[in-house]
Amino acid sequence: MYAHITENRSIIKSFSDHLKYGSPADEWFGGLNTVTSTWKDIKKAFLEHFLPVEKAKRTETELERELCELRLKVEDLGKKERYAGEDVYTHVIFAEKALSLAKQVKINTSLNSIWKVRDKLPNIIWQKVKETYLSWTEFCTAIKGVEMAHIWDGVKKYQKEKEERESLEAAIAGLHHAQQQQQQQCCQPLPMAPLSPMSNTSNAMQSMTIRNT
Repeated sequence: MYAHITENRSIIKSFSDHLKYGSPADEWFGGLNTVTSTWKDIKKAFLEHFLPVEKAKRTETELERELCELRLKVEDLGKKERYAGEDVYTHVIFAEKALSLAKQVKINTSLNSIWKVRDKLPNIIWQKVKETYLSWTEFCTAIKGVEMAHIWDGVKKYQKEKEERESLEAAIAGLHHAQQQQQQQCCQPLPMAPLSPMSNTSNAMQSMTIRNT
């Protein structure tokens, strides 16, 4: 009996320690008679006084919009991420998320909006996934079934083309910069040569002749 009372006091104290000082819950707790109250009584009173806020639920329209806005980046293909406690390839995670949303919208057994998601897939995946599947279940299964060898080869080709494109763009930018510098140099006036002592004397004599005429 004593052990039960001690445990009850310990739970109540732990609860009070987690209340933010000066908060409404802290002030409410301070007005309780915790000496004679049990943890069960305090818990019940707390839930009655501070009603839990109902979590806002997303509408089917919002869920379908989220489904259609799902994106799978080429740069992420062939990589693994933590999903449901396991290391999973990104295209498989994408398919699992898409199917989950489709189930929530209740269109997983239909082909509604499949084309919208397929059109936004990386070309590497798009090549292997048709647009004629009759359900989201089939569509997502096809995405998960794309061979890793195809994905790795596609990513390697994409990276090579990207590097070549960036190298070409850098070369073009360098050429434009060189042309601009050349044009600026051509437009600059030539510097005037400094006057020699003889030139100064000649100019002075010409000035005196003009004044005496």
